[in-house]
Amino acid sequence: IGSDDQKLKVLDSIVSAAMKAECEMIAEGVENRKQIEYLATHNIYLIQGYVYAKPEPIENIAEPNPEA
Repeated sequence: IGSDDQKLKVLDSIVSAAMKAECEMIAEGVENRKQIEYLATHNIYLIQGYVYAKPEPIENIAEPNPEA
């Protein structure tokens, strides 16, 4: 998601088609607040990317649950 109008038109079309098909969308590679705002205006709230944290091995971010 950037400032390239042509790419935004393509993205808008993809988002529109996914919403019409009632697909759940996950945005990957989100890097800044502007991208989050764009996604929020399109009701996309499943987001991952450097805006939140850099990639880490699972053992660095989660404690195993022995009861699971």
